[in-house]
Amino acid sequence: MKGHLWDSDRHACYDKDNAGKVINILIHNNLRCMYFGSFNQHMADEFIRFHLMNKKEFWTPFPLPSIAVSDKMFKNEPGNDWSGQPQGLTYQRSIRALENYNHYAELTLLGKAFLGNLKKYNKFTQQYDPFTGTPNQSPDGYGPTILATLEFISRMYGIHITQNKIYWSCILTNEELQYTQRYKETVLQMKTNKNKVNCYINGKKILSFNKGLRIITDLNGKLTGAAGIETANVHTTIYYNHQTYKVNVMPNSTYTFNGKMNLLNNIPFYKPF
Repeated sequence: MKGHLWDSDRHACYDKDNAGKVINILIHNNLRCMYFGSFNQHMADEFIRFHLMNKKEFWTPFPLPSIAVSDKMFKNEPGNDWSGQPQGLTYQRSIRALENYNHYAELTLLGKAFLGNLKKYNKFTQQYDPFTGTPNQSPDGYGPTILATLEFISRMYGIHITQNKIYWSCILTNEELQYTQRYKETVLQMKTNKNKVNCYINGKKILSFNKGLRIITDLNGKLTGAAGIETANVHTTIYYNHQTYKVNVMPNSTYTFNGKMNLLNNIPFYKPF
C-alpha cells in the first residue's frame, strides 16, 4: 500500500482502479489507514500537516468530511452518503488514528469541535453538515457517534484503559469534573479541585497533577509517563509518592518516568490553516 498508493508529492494515498490508474479523489480513508496503523510516522505527519488541518479540505467548521470539500467529487448530501458529510464513524476512528501517531493536541481540537456540536444540537445522528454542523435526518441514537462521544470525553476529561495502562486526562478547563471508570473489580476515579486533578483507585488516592496533561500509570497506579494533550506548552506539576515533579509539557510530547520525567519524543503539532 505504501509503495502503490502513497503519493509523496501530494502527501496522501490515492486509490487506483483495476487497471492501475490513479483515482484523483482526496478522501478520508487516509485517516482510516492511520486507524489501522498502516502509515509510517512520516506519512501520518504529512497527511495531518497538509490535509487534515487544511480548512479548505478536511478542517471545515465541523471537521472530517468524507471527501475534501475542495475536491470536485465532494457533495453535501444529508442522507447515508459517504460522498461528503462528516460521519460519526469517522470521528470514532479518528481517536485511535491520531493517538497511533502521538497527535494528541490535534485530537483535542477535534474533540472540542465534536462535543461542542453535540452540545448545540443534542443529536447522535450518523452524519453532519461540514459547514454548519447540522445533523442529518437519520434516526437519533447512531452507535458510532455515541461511542465517539464517550471516548472523546474519556480523552479530554476522564480515564481510559489500553493495553494494561491507565490514562488519566484533563485538558485546561475552568469546570470542576468527576469521572468514574469501572474495570473488572476495580473502580477508578478522577476528581478536580480548581486546577488540581486527583486520581483514585478503589478509593485510595494514588497521585495528583495540574490540568492540561495526560498521566499514564500501570493498572496498580504506578506512575510510568505522561503526554501533552494541549495545543500549547503547559507548565504543570505532578504530585506522586510524596514527591513533587515540575514539568514543561509540549503538545504531542510523550514522557517516561523513572524517578523523573524524561522526554521520549515530541511530534510536531499542526494548527488548522
